[in-house]
Amino acid sequence: SELLKIVSVNKDRSHNRLEFGDRVLDVPNESTAAGVTLGLYGWNGKNHQRFSLESQDSDSTYILRMVHNRLPLAQVGEQVQQVSAQSHTEAQKWELLSTLGEEPTAILPMPPAFQPNTQIRLYDLLGRQ
Repeated sequence: SELLKIVSVNKDRSHNRLEFGDRVLDVPNESTAAGVTLGLYGWNGKNHQRFSLESQDSDSTYILRMVHNRLPLAQVGEQVQQVSAQSHTEAQKWELLSTLGEEPTAILPMPPAFQPNTQIRLYDLLGRQ
């Protein structure tokens, strides 16, 4: 089963949404505050459900930045939060993974705590591996 999908929502591909089945990544209540945990909601087309991808030339990672407030997304524990734009932590770096030559279909955080040979398990919406 498909875990997640990046879908461009405009012609120049500068705005994207992250789909999990029939839900998308969403900043609750269109909040502009740092530290807000993101959730999954139905697509409504507003900018608090859109993000941009900023390639990091030093490695093959990306910064995901919400369109409505330009705040980056970071892994904080087991959650995804929008964080201060000035924090510049490794938890803000994300790696895009492709499946068999298709468009990227998964995003994984690349926090510094990962050691070599650490396994990352991905689950679908029903909790299946």
